[in-house]
Amino acid sequence: NLPVLLGLIDIWHRNFHGFTSRSVAPYHQGLRRLPAYLQQLEMESNGKGVDLDGHALPLATSPVVWGEAGTNGQHAYFQMLHQGTDVIPVEFIAVKRPNHGASGELADRLADQHRKLL
Repeated sequence: NLPVLLGLIDIWHRNFHGFTSRSVAPYHQGLRRLPAYLQQLEMESNGKGVDLDGHALPLATSPVVWGEAGTNGQHAYFQMLHQGTDVIPVEFIAVKRPNHGASGELADRLADQHRKLL
């Protein structure tokens, strides 16, 4: 169950490794709003310090979630991810069959690059 595994990895990263942020980099323009959606979902919903009864939680909650479609965001922050001093988990998201609308040689080159990235 992929969602359960990803959730467990997030708990592991946040509470055992102490990572305070996570980047999400979808490599398809159709998913360009996914990082913003996850910010709303995870940081607002899970970024609480108390449970429903008002008791302090024993574990850290949501990390800071940020990112952008990889094709747009790569120059903005990938330099820091590659060469910075903080460890920041990155979730790269690719699609199995891109719908870029290209044809001929361009489509072949795009498909080849897509396979290499996967």
